[in-house]
Amino acid sequence: MTEEYGKLPDMVRPIIFKCPQTNMNVQHWLVDEPASAGEYKSVVCQACNRLHFIHSVSGKLLGEREK
Repeated sequence: MTEEYGKLPDMVRPIIFKCPQTNMNVQHWLVDEPASAGEYKSVVCQACNRLHFIHSVSGKLLGEREK
């Protein structure tokens, strides 16, 4: 599959989470991988530059409590 410049691959989607350090909403792009649905993914936060673990389906942080 050839990708055009500026076009995202078919299996990429945005996810928004709240950074626990800055309390800011952060958007990150996740690659959907069928075998890993429902797993936590490590992402580098654009707000604090730290590593967070985000659930690939719900967007919740690892250890985040239900409200």
